[in-house]
Amino acid sequence: MAKQMLTKAGHPKGFTIEAFVSERGYYMKPFELVQAQLKKIGVGLKITMVDHATYHSMIRKDANHLVFYNVWRQDPDVWLTRFFHSTSEVVSGKSPDTNFSHSTAVDKIIEEARFETNPEKQEALWKQAQIELMKNVEVSSFCLLKLTCARLSSVDWDILSKQVWHCILKSLRKQE
Repeated sequence: MAKQMLTKAGHPKGFTIEAFVSERGYYMKPFELVQAQLKKIGVGLKITMVDHATYHSMIRKDANHLVFYNVWRQDPDVWLTRFFHSTSEVVSGKSPDTNFSHSTAVDKIIEEARFETNPEKQEALWKQAQIELMKNVEVSSFCLLKLTCARLSSVDWDILSKQVWHCILKSLRKQE
């Protein structure tokens, strides 16, 4: 079906896109997985590795067709606003941030949820916004990193973070 869609779009032999990626391993691996999947339908993905700061600079200049963004946000309003409200569009938004998809589809839902005082209604609106985004294929979560966040003042974060990173790196090495 994907090859038929490419032909219908005028690319019967496929095409190639380029993407910058951070040198950090947990960024590169997802790009390599996407590259392998795209290759199956005739779409090439040329990956250029850059340092982490350059990667973030480039994606905020809208230089990538594909963006892998390692993120966690506890508050749906923060996440939805920063990634999917039109004011957060990279380059052109009123407050450019991380709306790489240039989505405007859920602005009203986000704004309505932000000011909803009934928690159940607010949650339903956030859910509705995410369903709309998935329908329009404006975002796809395809990789889950196992991260641990400590919140207790009695936890020695320095020791814990070394143990967590050791486990993450060990897991990434197993996947290679």
